[in-house]
Amino acid sequence: MATLAKAQLERDKIKAKQARKSYELALSESMKTEQAETVKALIRKAVTSQLKKLTKEFSQVVDGQQDETQIHYLLSDYSHDWLKSLGHQVKKQLDTKALGNTFKQSVTPRQLLSVSQWAEKNRYMKTGTNLPGPWRNANAPHAVEIMDSLSVHSPVRTVTFMKASGISGTEIGLNWIGYVIDYAQMDMIFVVPTLELRDRTFNPKLKRLLTETPCLNDLSSSLSRDESNRKDMLELGPMRLIKSGANSAESFRAEHVPYAYGDEIDAFPLDVGGEGDPVTLIENRQKTFSRAKSLYTSTPTERDFSLVEDLFESGDQRYRYIACPECGHRHTLAFKNFRWKLDDKEQQEEGGKKIVYRAYFVCPSCDAEIHEHQKNKLLDEAVWIPNNPSVTKHRSYHLNSFYIKFGLGLTWKDIAQKWLDSQGDTNKLKAFTNTYLAETWREDAERMDAILLLSRIESFPEELPRPTTRIAFTDVQKDRLELTIIDFEDSEEAWDQQHIILPGETALPDVWDSLDEELANQNVVVAGIDAGYNTSMVTDFCKGKKWCIPTKGVGGEHRPLVEDKVKRNQRLRRRRKKGMPIEPIGTDQGKALLFARLNLKPNTERVIDEESGEIIETIYHSTPGYIHFNNDPSLDDEYFNQLTAEELQTKKRAGREYRQWVKTRPRNEALDCFIGALAIFRMAKEMPTIRRKKFVEQTSQEEGNAEQQSQPTKKPIRQRRKLRI
Repeated sequence: MATLAKAQLERDKIKAKQARKSYELALSESMKTEQAETVKALIRKAVTSQLKKLTKEFSQVVDGQQDETQIHYLLSDYSHDWLKSLGHQVKKQLDTKALGNTFKQSVTPRQLLSVSQWAEKNRYMKTGTNLPGPWRNANAPHAVEIMDSLSVHSPVRTVTFMKASGISGTEIGLNWIGYVIDYAQMDMIFVVPTLELRDRTFNPKLKRLLTETPCLNDLSSSLSRDESNRKDMLELGPMRLIKSGANSAESFRAEHVPYAYGDEIDAFPLDVGGEGDPVTLIENRQKTFSRAKSLYTSTPTERDFSLVEDLFESGDQRYRYIACPECGHRHTLAFKNFRWKLDDKEQQEEGGKKIVYRAYFVCPSCDAEIHEHQKNKLLDEAVWIPNNPSVTKHRSYHLNSFYIKFGLGLTWKDIAQKWLDSQGDTNKLKAFTNTYLAETWREDAERMDAILLLSRIESFPEELPRPTTRIAFTDVQKDRLELTIIDFEDSEEAWDQQHIILPGETALPDVWDSLDEELANQNVVVAGIDAGYNTSMVTDFCKGKKWCIPTKGVGGEHRPLVEDKVKRNQRLRRRRKKGMPIEPIGTDQGKALLFARLNLKPNTERVIDEESGEIIETIYHSTPGYIHFNNDPSLDDEYFNQLTAEELQTKKRAGREYRQWVKTRPRNEALDCFIGALAIFRMAKEMPTIRRKKFVEQTSQEEGNAEQQSQPTKKPIRQRRKLRI
């Protein structure tokens, strides 16, 4: 018992000693009422004296400034410095050092830090970049203002970046995310086109940001141990990062957040689960925050349907201006001022291919040449200038591939070569326009003129100038089969040979026997049949014929003409039905592609007599995608009316415009057959399971019947029509 009492006594002594220390500390920090009132009066006098000068000083700071955003920055910076100065002055006037320090700390604001300053100070990249190491704003000078517009003290509400590929768009977004996690420490929602893309692309990038940036590394080390962190949300200190897919309405149903970042927004759907467009859903999450901010980035797609272009035009429309090194005139690096020269010697060595050996810009004011070795200095001194400065809260930026610093991406010469290589190929031209020029693409025609196409008929030689693959595609109607025979070169230059009509009830086998005979007589290599009508007859005909593919047209502007191998294999693995699969064809993309190609001009070379100046000969060179029409009776006025029987019309849904292919006449079998033939040609090249049919060259020898050889081949009935436009 004595031992226990002794222990309790020692414990009480320790508690008493701690209480004594606390009392003495509190006593040292206390003061008499009279002294406190004196200090209070000194502080009030010092603050009042400074406030009297503040209005005049504010006026001097912003004197002559017209830009509202610049005024905001100047006032914000001056207020920050004024509070720091006030703390120093009051501290000097107070006799009590501890009290002076306390007041100074209470009025001194947190150091102002912009996104670009944070990135320069903290961001580090080890993988996924061609320039590993610390982030340097000097490597992407165009990104500095874009990032700073997202800083907490910036008055800008929305930032839109309409950009070329590989020009720091995603890195700007990641820098902002790191800044919000480390400095702003407020909730953010991040949205990509699909949940699959979020898991496959964004999550690995976010992981690299957290693990490779030292100031974020401590947070990342605890992610795997924290059960609150999932694929769709991370809790990082006091903030949450919500990760959503624009194809999922549920992923938008989060609590309200002040910050939002949408990446590759042109791939967003028009409507998210029937709840509205994704940008509106994002903004609904920010309603309760007066200082909310949004960042939207994307390469553009089609004109009139590009979300990033719509947002860019609703902002202040900023372009990057350089100064001409000769005359000082400020202008953008626009494609219309881009020039290049070809190397004739290399053309000969490459068999006629155009080879760029030098590329440069010309000043629109003095016509001086601006060369790439001057580029880095010009880009460092370039400035963003708005075309619509009356918009103050929404900054929208446009930047093409010409602004990438030398050594960090494609050169001007490389870009010129890409442009030349894309000529004649609509898909390549579209990709170049979107991803290099950062401009939207518009198809050359939304409706073709049947008479114009009829005038292009030409007589084909017995042997075409280049190797081709003969394709047939059949459209199934109740009382007939219609098929088009087309020869395709590897570049998809096409020779439309004829359109055949086989009359007969398609629910009975007779007309299908005629089709089999016709495909053999025409030496068709690969055939396709639309299985949308009388499906069982189509699949029965295709059984045992690996070269004959049943298909079904599927609408949707984003559905490709032909599935890629990965998606096709996934679809086949999910199939429950046995037998030959029916291959989908993206009809909307096929129609857009066909109409664009009908506008292509052939690549011709005229040989002119030097003495008379007359054209001696016109030489036709290969033109990828160009369509030739044979002088065959079946390619008549009705055929071309059917080929141009649809047009692209603009309609509205949920407040947003969309485009839809609409029939302008009842019959469009020729259009369906041509699109189907192009799709079958692509399938034949890409799918190894399709076996091409061999030409029927030995039929007469195998039959050994001279009498049958002497009989003329029974030709199908071809219906002639009159022009009706």
